Amino acid sequence: MRMPVLQAGPQAKDAGQMNTRDKGNYHEKKVADYLKAHGYLVERSFGKPGWRPGHGLVFCARDLFGAFDIVALKQPAEVRFIQVTSGSVAVRKTKTFSVWPAAEVWEHLRAGVYRIHKADGTTDVLDVNTSKCSWTRKTTGGITGEGTVRDTQV
Repeated sequence: MRMPVLQAGPQAKDAGQMNTRDKGNYHEKKVADYLKAHGYLVERSFGKPGWRPGHGLVFCARDLFGAFDIVALKQPAEVRFIQVTSGSVAVRKTKTFSVWPAAEVWEHLRAGVYRIHKADGTTDVLDVNTSKCSWTRKTTGGITGEGTVRDTQV
């Protein structure tokens, strides 16, 4: 029996044909490649095999420590725990920051542009294509994002 040829991720598909998993993997890879280019050692989470009746063997999503997609290390002592998302940011922030308060949630905005949320309420907007950080926003309300806002040009 001849095995079907599988397409290698979202780059092999049109943007309209990507499912949620493909989009997530694409954005995780883009962030991981950016971090590698800036001297980090990067470990990504991968799916674990599971059995679904009627479907057989499938790969289920699995975050590192139940909350992170990427762990990035840079010598001498920098460690970054990162959750990458393209939607449902509030839920991801609450879960991620409850596991590790120094974590980051990278929210995909548009082609190569991510908003980086931190537990102290600050956000940075980063274009991974140009490595340019355009602005920082400080929210005094904490994790929920409610409260006063101060924008700072970088």
